[in-house]
Amino acid sequence: MYALTIWQPWADAITRGTKRAENRPWPAPRWVIGETIAIHAGRHYDRYALPPPGMSWPLPRIPPGALPLGAVVATALVTSCHHSRQANGNPRCQCSPWAAPGQYHWQLGAVRALPEPIPARGYQRLWRLPAAVLAELSGQAPAEPVERGRAA
Repeated sequence: MYALTIWQPWADAITRGTKRAENRPWPAPRWVIGETIAIHAGRHYDRYALPPPGMSWPLPRIPPGALPLGAVVATALVTSCHHSRQANGNPRCQCSPWAAPGQYHWQLGAVRALPEPIPARGYQRLWRLPAAVLAELSGQAPAEPVERGRAA
């Protein structure tokens, strides 16, 4: 299984919130579309992160130490990917309030939070889970998919 490292609080917005568009400067490889990946919360916390207008964090005023860092926190299905400029010719993509202009939007579905974060070192781009982490992930029963309305 492959993983994608995402800084907090963005990883938490995917894991327990409504964020279903992950913004990247590079497209999702074709082979990952339709595949389940692990969501890895990186060791960094984006202190300047703000949710988009009308959206909120899963937990209000999250202090940096309150969220897991350096751990696999969820799994998600990569359902599609597109660039913001490919969205009906609009300068601003309307696929999600979380979608950023000028980025590729990885669309995620069937997000399942893990009962317990699994410590793991993260890497850039997509990376393979080490066998020990994959074994621990297989031993945990992820929660039911978190689907918070249609606001991806």
